Amino acid sequence: MHRLYVSGLFLLFLLFSICSPLSGQVENPLRGAGPDTLKPKIRMDTARFWRDSMERRRYLRDGEYEKDRAARLRTKRRKFKIRYSDRIQYAAYLTWPYTTAAGIPSSLLLQKTAANLDQQLFTPSWWTDSTNRQTRRSIPKRLLRMLLLDMTVESVLLGVQQDMLGHAIRAKEEDVPFFSNYSIRPPIPFWLAAGKLDLSDPLLQQKYSRQQLAQVAAAGLESSNLVTDELAIRWMMRGSVDYREALHYLRHQTANLVGVALANDKGPGTNPFSNYLYFANKEFGYISSYNYTANNLRRDYMLSTFTNPLLYNSIINVFHNYLRYGEDSVQLRAIPLGHAKSVMPWVRLNLTPFGTEWMPELAFRYHRQVAQVYARLGNNAFSETYGGGIRLYNIVRNTRASVNLHGAFWNQQYLYKSWSGQTVQPIGWGWMAGLSTFIKLSKNQHPVSLALNASYKSQGYVEGEPWQAGPVIKVGLSFALERDYEEDDTVPEYEFVTSRKSKKSGVRRKNAMKRRPAPKNIDPGY
Repeated sequence: MHRLYVSGLFLLFLLFSICSPLSGQVENPLRGAGPDTLKPKIRMDTARFWRDSMERRRYLRDGEYEKDRAARLRTKRRKFKIRYSDRIQYAAYLTWPYTTAAGIPSSLLLQKTAANLDQQLFTPSWWTDSTNRQTRRSIPKRLLRMLLLDMTVESVLLGVQQDMLGHAIRAKEEDVPFFSNYSIRPPIPFWLAAGKLDLSDPLLQQKYSRQQLAQVAAAGLESSNLVTDELAIRWMMRGSVDYREALHYLRHQTANLVGVALANDKGPGTNPFSNYLYFANKEFGYISSYNYTANNLRRDYMLSTFTNPLLYNSIINVFHNYLRYGEDSVQLRAIPLGHAKSVMPWVRLNLTPFGTEWMPELAFRYHRQVAQVYARLGNNAFSETYGGGIRLYNIVRNTRASVNLHGAFWNQQYLYKSWSGQTVQPIGWGWMAGLSTFIKLSKNQHPVSLALNASYKSQGYVEGEPWQAGPVIKVGLSFALERDYEEDDTVPEYEFVTSRKSKKSGVRRKNAMKRRPAPKNIDPGY
């Protein structure tokens, strides 16, 4: 009886379902389960659907056909995702004895902190405007700020880097009295160095070797080369040039160019380049007449300076983008090699205890990974020296750490440790290998990291490092003070790249789908 009752109800329900569309009593009739009712219906252009799903063919002249190359080469490529380790690290190292190579990153940390403080003190109208009229009216304000504030701060930092981290550290290493022969110069005028080191005392030449005094005299240029190289690597990593860093670069070049222009062959004094020429020539027996004169130094230094593309990037940033339009940052002009790939060559002149040395450098960039290759070539005016090296940045990229490597080799002749005793130490072949890493300690907008730098070197001259053989350990903290990444690196999306090559022109065309912008309130992944 129960089964008959259930069967009757089912027949009545089925009859009601069939008759209800005819009577118009139900607006949305129930339909049986099927492929059209399992998912919501989507309007679709069936012609386009079948056209895109069909195999595309391109008929040739001989009747054969080939598949459409665009459909065959449509691939999925993973975008480069920014990580915390890719951000520019501003490190402050502690080591004993304190070396120039450890002091330069610490001074650039002060330079970046001062730049951030200036931006907080001044209103945005001092460096950026919305209309052409406001831009023209703000040019005098930006020029006034650059001359009175920015240039003064950069001049003070120049004195710290060249005198305290250059001359003073090398003088301490060689036991040369520094403060008794040093006088402070105010940071005005802007085209001169910050201090004066007088090496004309005859007692210095009787107690110390000429090679030691030549190294102390050239320590200011040595620190400048370390600063400009550090800025160049940061610009390559970031892909852009910052205004304050460009101004700092120009401040170093201006002081060195004026010092080279005022150099002479009359003997030691307060000009560091004249002091270097005197002691370097006298060390190798050229006393009455110089084998390498001030004119030779001016020719070589100006050649290395005005063929450097970093100089023109700095000039364009300071005097065109910032002074005229109020832009703090501009894209680095380098030789492009593809998407987020570029190369930058430059040459600089070093003043070593063995004579002048040419140093051609080449930096390759792939997103935030940079490889720097360089060579060291003596000009044979005094002694034959040569060498080379490589630096690899961000070879290991992680959300919490990054690793850099550095290797170098050289061939140098000898080292005079004492002029009175004629203590000579042969050098010959030498090498250096080092590793540095940054390990994140905190996670916030400006995280703090543990900075470690460990290296070992044999006896010989290396910029910013001690002469003697042994390990060099640097420990400190690093700070990520800015989110200096490119917009393309912030979106970890996939993109579809379609490549097609025309037989007539041979031009490779790429059509990439637009990526969705990164959410504003979400951390992009570092």
